Amino acid sequence: MMKIVKDAGYRSFLGIEYEGDKHSEPDGVRLTKALLESVRAQLT
Repeated sequence: MMKIVKDAGYRSFLGIEYEGDKHSEPDGVRLTKALLESVRAQLT
């Protein structure tokens, strides 16, 4: 999915919500952000 977003030329913000029970909401958002940054790096 992120490849589609990147290939479409989208260069703005992505909203992140975390509603799991494994981490606190702030930690879940931080972990998701790190994951997205990792995926972005792999796509470049």
